[in-house]
Amino acid sequence: ITVLDANNDLLVGLLRGHTRPVISSGFSTDGTYLATGSKDRTVRVWDLEKVQLAAGPFYGHGGSVTSVALSSDYTRVVSCSTDDTTIRVWSVRKTRLRPATPLNPSPSSSMGSSPVSILEDWKIQGDGWVTNSSSALLFWVPSDFVSSHVWPSPPSHAEFIITKNGVLHIPEQELMLGEEWSRCYISN
Repeated sequence: ITVLDANNDLLVGLLRGHTRPVISSGFSTDGTYLATGSKDRTVRVWDLEKVQLAAGPFYGHGGSVTSVALSSDYTRVVSCSTDDTTIRVWSVRKTRLRPATPLNPSPSSSMGSSPVSILEDWKIQGDGWVTNSSSALLFWVPSDFVSSHVWPSPPSHAEFIITKNGVLHIPEQELMLGEEWSRCYISN
C-alpha cells in the first residue's frame, strides 16, 4: 500500500505485509489509522503517522476479506468475507492504538497464566472441542460451527463470528479455562 501526502503528492512510505491484493480498506475517524482486508484472507490495521503495522495480522477468514471498518474508539475492527459468508469482529485492545482501553484479564489460578495466553494457538477439533497447544480442553462449540469456513487454519482469534448458522461469541476475559471450566456448573 502506497502512502502519499495529500497536500503535495509526495511519497510518505509503503505499508508492506499483505501477500495478495488489498481489496477493502477503511480509515479511522481521525485519519491516523487504516484497516485493510486482502485476498490473503487477513485483516491488518496500519498506523499512518508512523507508516507501520499497528495491529494484526488477524487470521480467520476462509476467503478474501471483502469489507473492513474500524470502530470509532479504535478497539475493534469488523471484517466480512463473501467467500466464507462470515462477519468477524476483532479486538485490537491488546495493541497500542491510541484511545484504546487497556485489557486487564485476571489470571487463571489453576493454569498460572492469563486467559489470553491460554487461548493462544488454540484450534478446534472435529468433535467441537477447542484445545490449546498443550492439547488441554478449553471449551466446546456446537457442531453447526465446526466447519472449515468458520474455523480455518491458522485458528481464528475473533471476538465473535457471525455465520449463517448464528453468532458465536467468545468472551476471552469471562472464560473459565483448564480446570476452572468445571466451576460454571451450578448444582441444584
